[in-house]
Amino acid sequence: MAPTKITWEEVQSYTRVSSRYNVYENNGQYYFVTEEGGIAPQIVVYSLPEKDYQLLEEGKRSASDIHFKLQNDRWPPTKEENDEIRRNSIKRGPITLINNPSSQKLFSKAELEELIPLAEKAWIDWKGKLPDNYISPLK
Repeated sequence: MAPTKITWEEVQSYTRVSSRYNVYENNGQYYFVTEEGGIAPQIVVYSLPEKDYQLLEEGKRSASDIHFKLQNDRWPPTKEENDEIRRNSIKRGPITLINNPSSQKLFSKAELEELIPLAEKAWIDWKGKLPDNYISPLK
């Protein structure tokens, strides 16, 4: 969802409906106000659907979730979705299983039996040998 063309000066004349968040209301329409940008952030005003405002007020969604949705037209990924994204990435480049052993927790024993040999071979091809402190999860 693109930001509105409403300015900060206009929004300030609206009714602030949330004491915790920068949410304003005017004629039944809600607006979410935030800062965006790096070195020179700018105030940005988004039109906020009432159902999303209710989720925010009820504590079912955080302000960062709402901001993400307004920017991307979808909710941020869940932990499970993030884990699946990581799993798929590691499957394409399993070398991560060597230098980041915690990533092994994302896979079953059977999956590791397939991926670890590929990861070890890739590491050896890259560095010449496995790290001195490396312990294979297959042993």
